[in-house]
Amino acid sequence: MKLKAAIQYKLSVQWRSMLIYLGFFLLFAVIFPLIPLLLSDGITNVQVDLMIPSMIYMMLLSVTSVGQDFKLLIQCGTARIHIFLANLITSLILTVGMSIVLRLLFWLFDGRLLPNFHLGYPVISMLTQNEFLPTQFLLVVFLFLASVLGLVVGAILARFDGYFRLAIGAVSLGIVILGAILFQLLPAARALAVINFVKKLIGLSANGFNIWQFIIFIFSISLILLAVVYALNRRQEVKRLNA
Repeated sequence: MKLKAAIQYKLSVQWRSMLIYLGFFLLFAVIFPLIPLLLSDGITNVQVDLMIPSMIYMMLLSVTSVGQDFKLLIQCGTARIHIFLANLITSLILTVGMSIVLRLLFWLFDGRLLPNFHLGYPVISMLTQNEFLPTQFLLVVFLFLASVLGLVVGAILARFDGYFRLAIGAVSLGIVILGAILFQLLPAARALAVINFVKKLIGLSANGFNIWQFIIFIFSISLILLAVVYALNRRQEVKRLNA
């Protein structure tokens, strides 16, 4: 199977999954909350977050698709580099598509249809002040980051078994805890230097917040995680049912 065929296959499966997700999201996040709102005599403001559920979904979609798709594509003769590129390109297409859907839902339910019912992404709105291009790019990079995180988790689950997975999780958690402890042990001057360095990375300075630098920072994290996915993809093996 060539790269184009692999991308078409993954998109055909994942687009249907995305439509199912959007259907359930609209059912539970829009229709069900609207019923008591419309029946209520009092004025009640209802706000539903669009971003967090979508990021969780994008991550779970990547996690569940990695192992199954890898086995099928390998059996169809797809090269490993093409599998990696198919995952990358599919994730980009899906995140752009999802970001457009979220913008449309935000536009429809930002008081236009119902003044007391709002769908939004408050963190992104706070960072971008709802400017069109920064909001669109930030939606894409956040959703893409969630998708890439799912690829990493899926690749780890497919590559390692049992105790190795637990060990990887424990080591990851241990690194975070150790880093927090070491930061507290730093002298005040060095701790301040670390804080200032992190502020520069995310675009925060005395002149204000640089949203484009923050977008580049989030996208750079995604690229680093993609390198991990690529390395795991090169070593991943197709497991037999009795393995």
